[in-house]
Formats: sequence, C-alpha cells, structure tokens
Amino acid sequence: MTEDFRWRLFFGNKCPSCQKAKRPRTAFCKLCFLALPVGMRGKLWLHFRQGYEAAFDQCLEFLAVKFNRERYKYGATGSTEGIRGQN
Repeated sequence: MTEDFRWRLFFGNKCPSCQKAKRPRTAFCKLCFLALPVGMRGKLWLHFRQGYEAAFDQCLEFLAVKFNRERYKYGATGSTEGIRGQN
C-alpha cells in the first residue's frame, strides 16, 4: 500500500476495515477504532513518515483477524471507491 493510498484512505469517508462510514481525517470508524487494543490506538496518532504507516498496517491486520475479514478491503487492485474525490 503506497503512502498516497494511505493518505486517501485517511481523508476518505469509508472505514478501510468494515466499509462503514467514518469521519475524514480518522484511520477507522469509531467501532473499529474501539476494537483495537489501547496500545495500537495510540500509535495511530503518529505522523505520516514517522510511524503512522506501520501502525495503520498493523491495526488493519489486527482488525482483519479479529473480525475474520479479508485483509485490506480496498484490495490489491487499489480500488478507491468511497475515497473523497475518487467517486
């Protein structure tokens, strides 16, 4: 997943884990965020290029396992459905 794609997910309006609505400038919807362990949640406050990317990937993997979901619902094709400015 490229930095640009993560950036678009961050500003998008769909949760990359469950595809439900989320607020722009958040990594996940409230329910997915609260499903993360506290230590993982804290790492999502890191800045881009200062650890956010690794934290985001780790959280997405955790949620995929926890909820038995396909990893990266946006898929290897890089679909941008639900990402602001890409609809």
